[in-house]
Amino acid sequence: MALKALPLLLFIMLLLLSSSFSTFQISYGGKSTAVAFSTSSPLQPASSNQSTIEIGYGPNSLAPITQQIPIFTANDQLWVESGYNNGNPTSVVLTNGTSGNTVASNNNIPPQTISKIYSFPTNLPSQNFTLLVQPEFYACSPSCSSGEYTIEFINPMNSAINSLNANYSLNNATLSISFASPDLTNKFDIQQCLSSVSSATEAQVPLPSSYGSGFVGVIGDPSTTSAIIETNGSNHAFPFSFSFELLANYTSVLSGRSGGIGYTSFEVETASSNSMLIQSGESTPVNTTLVDTTPLRTGRYILQATFLSENSGIQQVDTPLLIESPIASSWYWLGSCEQLGSISPSFTSQLSLSGSPSLWPKYLYLMYRIVPGIESFSNITLGLQLNRVRFVNGNNKLPSNIGMSLVPNSSGSKVEYHEIENGGVAYLVMNGTYPVMSTFDLSFAGKVFSSMNVTFESPDSETVENVPLAELQISATQGGVGLSNRTVTILSNSLNASFSILTNMQGTALVFIPPGQYTIYIENGNHQSSPTTESFTAGNTYNVPFSYAGPISYTTYIIWIVSTITVAGVVGNLWFWLARRRVNRQLREL
Repeated sequence: MALKALPLLLFIMLLLLSSSFSTFQISYGGKSTAVAFSTSSPLQPASSNQSTIEIGYGPNSLAPITQQIPIFTANDQLWVESGYNNGNPTSVVLTNGTSGNTVASNNNIPPQTISKIYSFPTNLPSQNFTLLVQPEFYACSPSCSSGEYTIEFINPMNSAINSLNANYSLNNATLSISFASPDLTNKFDIQQCLSSVSSATEAQVPLPSSYGSGFVGVIGDPSTTSAIIETNGSNHAFPFSFSFELLANYTSVLSGRSGGIGYTSFEVETASSNSMLIQSGESTPVNTTLVDTTPLRTGRYILQATFLSENSGIQQVDTPLLIESPIASSWYWLGSCEQLGSISPSFTSQLSLSGSPSLWPKYLYLMYRIVPGIESFSNITLGLQLNRVRFVNGNNKLPSNIGMSLVPNSSGSKVEYHEIENGGVAYLVMNGTYPVMSTFDLSFAGKVFSSMNVTFESPDSETVENVPLAELQISATQGGVGLSNRTVTILSNSLNASFSILTNMQGTALVFIPPGQYTIYIENGNHQSSPTTESFTAGNTYNVPFSYAGPISYTTYIIWIVSTITVAGVVGNLWFWLARRRVNRQLREL
């Protein structure tokens, strides 16, 4: 437990040492406000001489009211602690800022006592309250006279996203969705989460690399004080201790801040689990107790998991969550989103559709802040009626030489738009009720040889259609050597269509064709082979060879000619030499 508390103590010390502020513009409610944000912690205890009270969301988030006043939302609680040092009780009264009616009060808060004053209902409209603080005047110095403070309450339900325009387009098996809403113009810190599921109750916390691989699953129930730890996705070689906290961002109004309304933003631990020992190879779910230190809000959280072992020490891993309601039975793991990122009031998401239809986006979560520290979300069903059809030849993709097209108006007016991809894949976006039947034309060399009806029973589904074809394995050789880059012409006698293909480096070409009678020939330089006419049946493989005799060998002739000339030369020289000797002898005899 001491090791577990160490990071929190260090965190608090660092925040107390920090005193830097940054200023920027925030627009909400139609107003633009200069904001000074501080990263300093609100956990500043009142001094013994302080004549005020501390106020906060719970016993662990109190700060002097003269320094900062929390902004409250639905399900929050107002807690106070008297900091007066006169030994007398303090009176606190919370009234409606408009009507002046009292909604909560405590007239007897002893010094150094923490008391809960009020729980804000979930159905309460956004409004301001007045907190009247009054110590016993007769026993207090003039410096601790009565004070009135404005308490701001914001209910996110009063600023919901009521309309959202979505436009879709397809390109290269990628879905582009453009969103726009006038209700987003007064929101900030907007994030989108596109998901194929409406419920992702298990937060998957990746194991630190030094601990192993995989993840630890955490299933939480905001409405109870329990959580389930799943370790069947973890591959760890040694025991380790595991615990986690839920952290959320809170904001208070800074008192007396110049240059516009100032806010201080800080992180609050709203809940924590007890520490549990995970044994090596353990896969059985483990129940753990979850203790809420501050009432949960609707909005984004960080689940901060702490791993502790003798082998790798202590390490922390964060993963994002969305609590849709404090009374919900589970949270939503934002790590399951296809795309999670900050956006503007108009944004576009691009998602690949090449995977399984079960992974296609069906829901859009929009998370946003209304004012600093107060956030909400909208869960929007996309209602995108998307289908995919894959035309195949047995277990293979549709060959590129086989064309595919959607017959216009074959689906009535139910196809809003479509896209044909290479490999015989078509994506269709429907705008009508199911089932939907569409007709596709299949073509060879630009001529339609078959029309196929495809029925889609439901959205987000895929249909696979087989196209029966014959396989031709064409070869071109000369003297046993493959002829590359030769043009093979395939004429369909029934379609009156011609298709050409070049042989590869080995002198072969592979072609899939519709069943029927074809005439095939090959061009070898300036010579064309004798055509072959044959009928081909779907589902069969045919070898179509074109073989040429070997080229004439001129080497033998050259050797014969050279040899003949050589022999003739030798004979001629010998005859000339003998004839010369005979002449010389005759001359001597004379």
